[in-house]
Amino acid sequence: MQAIDLFNLNREFVDYLAFRTLKDNLSKFDFSYLNDCINTFNIKRAEKLPLLSKSDLEKKAYLALENIFIFPVGGTSHWAIEEEIRSGFYSFNPDNAKMCLSYFLVNHIKGHWESSVVCDSTLILDKEQTKAFVQDYKYNPNYEKFWPFIASKLRGPALEAFFDLLEQEPRDLIGIYHQILMMRCLYDARSDLSSARIEKIEKELLAWLNWEIRRTDNSHFGKDPLFPEHLLIQALKDISREDNAQDAKRKLINAMRARPSLSPEALEALCFDE
Repeated sequence: MQAIDLFNLNREFVDYLAFRTLKDNLSKFDFSYLNDCINTFNIKRAEKLPLLSKSDLEKKAYLALENIFIFPVGGTSHWAIEEEIRSGFYSFNPDNAKMCLSYFLVNHIKGHWESSVVCDSTLILDKEQTKAFVQDYKYNPNYEKFWPFIASKLRGPALEAFFDLLEQEPRDLIGIYHQILMMRCLYDARSDLSSARIEKIEKELLAWLNWEIRRTDNSHFGKDPLFPEHLLIQALKDISREDNAQDAKRKLINAMRARPSLSPEALEALCFDE
């Protein structure tokens, strides 16, 4: 049976479809919605994607989107039987949707902020819309692994611009969620960030670590394997010079011991403070 090989024509549409379903808060969609997305996508395209019709469902036994990114709702596998297709509803594989959305944003950030890249007139979002999307979704718990992945795919001015967007308002009122976001993105993009950016992020992370070990029962930052280890060593050395800081020191040492691994330098610092 023949497949509707839509996405071999334009893989970028898959990324746009992931963006649209997130913005429209849809867990499933039908052919009418799919065609609406195609129409919007085609506005800036010289090579147009074909619209799909109900007759496609009657003639085809399955819908083959590149690497099977979407599949009929209720299907027992990615390959759907004819009865499932005739229900007319489809949904994105959640993991693949986030991956596609990541590449959608990476291309927009590069297009708008990287001087070596000519701004592609086919970009769906303008610069302000791209900014708004990052600011609206950066603290969404469903996408906590999404932003570090984007950071890992950017370089140079585009990467610095991305971190600027993360730092801009709105900021979470408590502050801890923002620091976790910055810590994770720093971990995946450290080698490509400017020294000034790294210094700024680490200064804030160290301040939060010091607040945590003095004001809470334990240190979640200290236990996190993505938290920069050298900051823990620095904090331990600093706190060892203080009087009446034994409780905070104990919490920091316990947090370091709870990490999955420690460098020789960290082990030496712990042994020195035993």
